[in-house]
Amino acid sequence: QKNIELRLYESHESAMKHGAPLAEKIVKKDSGARIGGVNTVRTGYGAYAVAGNVVMMCELELSSCENLINALESN
Repeated sequence: QKNIELRLYESHESAMKHGAPLAEKIVKKDSGARIGGVNTVRTGYGAYAVAGNVVMMCELELSSCENLINALESN
């Protein structure tokens, strides 16, 4: 199972300006971080892709998102 989260924006420009920086922060989060003595929950996203007006959060690796993009383009 590979989880992919889709975040829709009004335009590609908006996805790049607002979505990509947020996705970058999520991907960089440390899974072992502790805040106030409580373990934080791992986001589970190891990569992201921007396709048109969509930011795709990919669970394990970028190829998960690329496969979905390719499947959608072929339909």
